Amino acid sequence: MVGNEECPWTMILYYEKLLLTDKTKKNIDKLKESIENAEGLILTGTYVLELAANEKDVFDLIPIQMFKFRAFRKRDHLIIGFAESKRACYSLVEEIISEHYKVTGRYDSLRSDLERIIRGFELSE
Repeated sequence: MVGNEECPWTMILYYEKLLLTDKTKKNIDKLKESIENAEGLILTGTYVLELAANEKDVFDLIPIQMFKFRAFRKRDHLIIGFAESKRACYSLVEEIISEHYKVTGRYDSLRSDLERIIRGFELSE
C-alpha cells in the first residue's frame, strides 16, 4: 500500500498481477511513480484501469492526469491495469470480459468474480 503526503489516509493499491499492454510493461515503474507523486501530467494519454468505485459498474477507465487533482486523490484506489491510450484500455477490458465468458459462460457475475479474484490475491505497492 502506498499513501501520499497530500492525503495521508488515501491508499493506492496495485493488483499483484497488473494487466498491462506491451507499451506499459516497459514503463511500469515510471507509471507508479507518476501516480504516487501526483505527476500524472507527465504521461498524458495513459489510462488507469480500476474496479469501479460504484457497485453498478465493473470498471473505471481513468486518465492518469486525474491523479494530479487533490480531490480525486482523496479516495482509495485499487489499480488493476495500465494502458497507453483509451482504446488500449478498452482492449484490456474486452480481454477480461471475453476470458470471463469463456470460463463461466455468463456475464452477470463478472463484477463479483473479479472482486473475489483481485481481492483474493496479495496487493502490492
